[in-house]
Amino acid sequence: MKTKCAAMFCFLIAVFQLSAFEAVNQPSLDAAKQWLELVDKEDYSKSWQTGSLTFKLTISEQHWNQLMKAIREPLGSVISREPLEQRPAANPKGLPLGEYMVVFFKTQFQKKENAHELVTLVQESDGNWRVLTYQVQ
Repeated sequence: MKTKCAAMFCFLIAVFQLSAFEAVNQPSLDAAKQWLELVDKEDYSKSWQTGSLTFKLTISEQHWNQLMKAIREPLGSVISREPLEQRPAANPKGLPLGEYMVVFFKTQFQKKENAHELVTLVQESDGNWRVLTYQVQ
């Protein structure tokens, strides 16, 4: 009986921790998806404008537009995308202290079937998650 109770207790703790992890990280995942929708629509200026302050200080809007055209347009439109992994990044080197989240997506593009996208977000002072970096491989 004690073994069953202990097993049930461990199970409930694991479920609670998993639920808490998902609840805490859902806003950053939603922010990443919404931002990627802008990129998918080739609205690169809006994707730059909605990026984090550090992002905007790192790259100009004009350079971002040129870069995205060079990177994304050859891939064609998105056929499917699903999140693979999401994890916090503790105090990335060279960045201010804060909350950072890295989200990995498996993406199928029209001209590249097996791609991976990485979106790094930062939680800014207003509490919103905004994109800091984007990579596609």
